Amino acid sequence: MTPIAVVAAVIEREDAFLLTLRPDGTHLSGHWEFPGGKVHDSETHSEALRREIFEELDAVADVGELLHTVIHAY
Repeated sequence: MTPIAVVAAVIEREDAFLLTLRPDGTHLSGHWEFPGGKVHDSETHSEALRREIFEELDAVADVGELLHTVIHAY
């Protein structure tokens, strides 16, 4: 199986975290997740995260430091 790099934003304000609900008809629909998505071959992880936040939330983000790395196999 070919690995797929994904990024997710952990956005916290006043002890609350921003989560998004996966839409109906998608993998794991109805589950909550941090906003983010797949990294395209031509972009860095930071660029991918900024793009995903803009696409999903129509917001411009400043990307901070890496918080955590996870390797997972479905």
